[in-house]
Amino acid sequence: MALPEPDRRRVLDGLAYVAEAQDLVPDNVPVLGLVDDAIMLELLLRGLQHELDAYEEFDAYRREERSVGNRAGAASSVSREDWLDSRREALHERMRQRRERDLEAHGGTLGLITHF
Repeated sequence: MALPEPDRRRVLDGLAYVAEAQDLVPDNVPVLGLVDDAIMLELLLRGLQHELDAYEEFDAYRREERSVGNRAGAASSVSREDWLDSRREALHERMRQRRERDLEAHGGTLGLITHF
C-alpha cells in the first residue's frame, strides 16, 4: 500500500532533516542536539497516524485471512482490494443497522415527507 506522493515527500523530507547533522540545532550540541530531530519524528508520526492505523488494521486483516485459509487448507493471497471490500461491506452493514434502528425509534418515518 503505497503512500500518496505528498505524504511520501513529507516523510522523505522529515527523514532527510533527521539525517542531517547540521540542522536547526546541530546534533553535536549536548542534550539539545537531537531534540529537534525527535520533534520532527513526532510530527511526522502524528501527521501519518491515520495511514499507520489503517495499515495496522489491514495487516491484522491479512494475518486473520491467511490463518483462516491455512485452517481450511487453501492457499490464501489477501490483497488490499479484499481488505477494502471487507471494510466497505462492514460500513454498509453498520449504516443499514443504524437506519433500521432509527426507523424503529421514529415510528418508521424518520421525519421524511410522506406526501406533497
